[in-house]
Amino acid sequence: MTLHRSEESEIRTSARRSDSGSEMEIDCAHLVVVLADLYQLLEQHAPMWYTREHHEKAASALRWIRKS
Repeated sequence: MTLHRSEESEIRTSARRSDSGSEMEIDCAHLVVVLADLYQLLEQHAPMWYTREHHEKAASALRWIRKS
């Protein structure tokens, strides 16, 4: 995945803002929801380029982030 410079900057700024534990928990919870939404979109629409390898990587990432 390639991020644009503005996206990279936004991620770094957001990470710096998340100093407190509760903010970090909220950020992680939001990350889980967003990742799950993206996973569902990929599973439902299954674009031609979405291979079994992509599916396994996405499912693994979603399982990992849910455990964290």
